[in-house]
Amino acid sequence: MTSPGEPFPPAPPPPSPTAKKGPSCWLIGGLGCLVVIIGVGIAGGIFYYNLMHSATGQKITATIQAATTTVTNMQTTDQQMQDIHAALLRYRAKNGHYPKTLNELSPKFLADQSVLHSPLDNNAGPSHISYKYVKPSPKAPPSTEAFCISYTMNLGMATPGGGLQEFLAETLGGKMIQAEYRNGRLISRHTMPTRSAAP
Repeated sequence: MTSPGEPFPPAPPPPSPTAKKGPSCWLIGGLGCLVVIIGVGIAGGIFYYNLMHSATGQKITATIQAATTTVTNMQTTDQQMQDIHAALLRYRAKNGHYPKTLNELSPKFLADQSVLHSPLDNNAGPSHISYKYVKPSPKAPPSTEAFCISYTMNLGMATPGGGLQEFLAETLGGKMIQAEYRNGRLISRHTMPTRSAAP
């Protein structure tokens, strides 16, 4: 507040006009990248759709499905072989000898009879026993093959002889022997480590 007779203080200068900012280069670049990504996604979706509805795409899909099914069935078969092996050991511990056939394991030593039928078996009959079993001698060593299964692994691919012939055997000692044949010729054979038997 000024005293009488004193001049008024000078008025402050008016604020300078604020310059308008345009979109930054980061924003423009980001939008450009987004447009490219969306375009690539749409093009990829169209390509995938056309591929999956073509003969080639259907063949690829069938091959993937067959491979997935085979892997699942192999895992199931592996578990079945462990269950059968454990049942054989329980039978021998109870009776002092091995059974004549795998049928003798059920139901006392193998509660589920369907364990004897592998999903890899070409015979779809649920009562069909997939595993070949020969009663071991009383003093058979742990390396003796207790039972085995063979099947053709064909994943929908054009392989000579219709696929690889797989052979799996379980020994009395709990080792699995795996072999592969093609056109009757042995390709590979190896023994897996001893596995703990199921209770």
